[in-house]
Amino acid sequence: MKFNVAGIISERNGAIRTYNVDEEIKCGRRMNGSVRMLRTDRGLWVSARLDYLMHEECDRCLNDSTKRLGMSIEEEFFMVNELRLNDCGSLESINTVIDQHNILDLSQTIEHYIIINQPIQFTCSTDCKGLCSLCGTNLNQNVCKCVNEPLNTQWDDLKGII
Repeated sequence: MKFNVAGIISERNGAIRTYNVDEEIKCGRRMNGSVRMLRTDRGLWVSARLDYLMHEECDRCLNDSTKRLGMSIEEEFFMVNELRLNDCGSLESINTVIDQHNILDLSQTIEHYIIINQPIQFTCSTDCKGLCSLCGTNLNQNVCKCVNEPLNTQWDDLKGII
């Protein structure tokens, strides 16, 4: 997702531009939303609200599922000619740079935010019942006939006394 920011870079501090986006990025995800750029003294402050579809296997029932996820990006991007080596260590190690041709590429930043915003547990729905731990039946589709007693055998010797 590349933007030619020559126009806003040439304006005074505080200038704002807003872009609506519907574009596929390098990792193959289609991003929808808006990107707002604010001119700062050293570059651009980017505020983005983006939605994308995530196709994964549900962690509970193992069915393929698709969910629309959203994310917010708040980052400052600097002009490459205004950065000094002591600001960042090496220019190759940072991805928040506007290149010498005034092109701002948000693709790598978006990919990092996708990784950060991935849910720890991906489920097809909030009320997914998952699989039976004994027979493997999908409890969203069928009723299991297993007796779902806890498998804790720690107290079995005492049960024999009763």
